[in-house]
Amino acid sequence: MKLRWSIPYHMLKPLVLVLFHLRIRGVENLPKKGGCIIASNHISYLDPPLLGFASGRELYYLAKEGLFIEVNKFFTWLIITYNAIPLRRDGVDLGAMKQVFGVLRRGEVLVLFPEGTRSKSGTLLPPKPGLGFIAWHAGVPVIPAYIRGANAHIGDILKGKEKITITFGEPYYPRESKKDYEALSMAIMERIEALSHGDSPR
Repeated sequence: MKLRWSIPYHMLKPLVLVLFHLRIRGVENLPKKGGCIIASNHISYLDPPLLGFASGRELYYLAKEGLFIEVNKFFTWLIITYNAIPLRRDGVDLGAMKQVFGVLRRGEVLVLFPEGTRSKSGTLLPPKPGLGFIAWHAGVPVIPAYIRGANAHIGDILKGKEKITITFGEPYYPRESKKDYEALSMAIMERIEALSHGDSPR
């Protein structure tokens, strides 16, 4: 873990646990080393940093290209510093894919949000086939994750009226399935959905 990641992690994690009433379950399912993919539902802008604090490993993220130019210079610096990889939405972004597979080959952790966008209602959206494509070709385990409560009003979270829970499920190995990107994405999404009910399919 690089210093720019480890120092904020160790300094801020106790504060995040208290302020956001963050509960973490199933962290033992995350490999302590080696490349893997965390595939999570997406309900809030808080999701990426919360997954970072919950996982205990340095994470890399795919983020839509517009975020790097549409907000402000500080935000751009922040997401670049903390490993966001810009992704074009139109067609196949070969540059982004090269970075993604490089990250996984180096034994790092990549976070993917299969829905491709935030769910404003909190209801799981259909997954994009890109997850299945990356998971199959990377040949690394996929760790399903479910975030609950991060989309609540920030005041309710800070007051403890709403609590945030992040649950990590058991590893899923795409290479044990057929080479069908849409089916793989659906299989991973089913594992995320199962976590929302307190279950984890094998």
